[in-house]
Amino acid sequence: MTISNTPQQRYPIAKEPCRYCSGPVTWSIKIDNRFPAHVTLEGFLLDDGRCPKFKKLNPQPAPLLSSSGTNLDNGIGSEFYLVNQDRVPPLYAYEIKHGSMAFQKVAGKLAYQSKTRFGGHWTTADYRIISDKKVYPAVLEQFLKELWNEDLPPFKMVRSIAPDTAWSPSSLAIATFVARELVSSDLQKQIDKALDSESRKDKKDVNLRIEADVRPWVVDCKPVVSISISTSIESKVDLKTYTGSAPQ
Repeated sequence: MTISNTPQQRYPIAKEPCRYCSGPVTWSIKIDNRFPAHVTLEGFLLDDGRCPKFKKLNPQPAPLLSSSGTNLDNGIGSEFYLVNQDRVPPLYAYEIKHGSMAFQKVAGKLAYQSKTRFGGHWTTADYRIISDKKVYPAVLEQFLKELWNEDLPPFKMVRSIAPDTAWSPSSLAIATFVARELVSSDLQKQIDKALDSESRKDKKDVNLRIEADVRPWVVDCKPVVSISISTSIESKVDLKTYTGSAPQ
């Protein structure tokens, strides 16, 4: 990512420093659309904005996914990729206290509402809502009150939403976040476009439907994502037309 700026341009410094090097950062510029840019103590952009410690350890940013070197027989043709955890943004967990409604039902809807309200990426894992957005308790409390006022049935059963500061993401939670949000959500349009171009290729008597399925896994205690491509064939000729044209 190339960032152009003038030497005199200053950026507001975030309250919380970089979790890797403890240096000052700004959210006014995002590296790879996810990470805050590094700045000097005066607020000027530091080099290209990337974390100095990360660049020292890995001058070329590693891809989010890399070949896992693992072949698993899950009944379908799949490619498995190891998640490079250094490329996953810091994750935060939010605990939900609710009534008798099943967790997944209310949490999924609440994650969607949170994404609409706060932006970023939101999904469910480890019986919590997890996100790359940090939201403070008072803001969450007001957010829940607004959902109550909208009189939507799923949220009437929710008693509270609060940050779980003791939470540490499991390998499955990391894989789930990457599969659902960073791959399926962020890259879905690119995936659909690529597959659609193949589906639209002229086939004389059939329509070809190609779909991708992205799933989270844990292999050797490490987060892994699988990408599966499935193909279905649909005839362009209906049964009545076919039987009418068949030799008698």
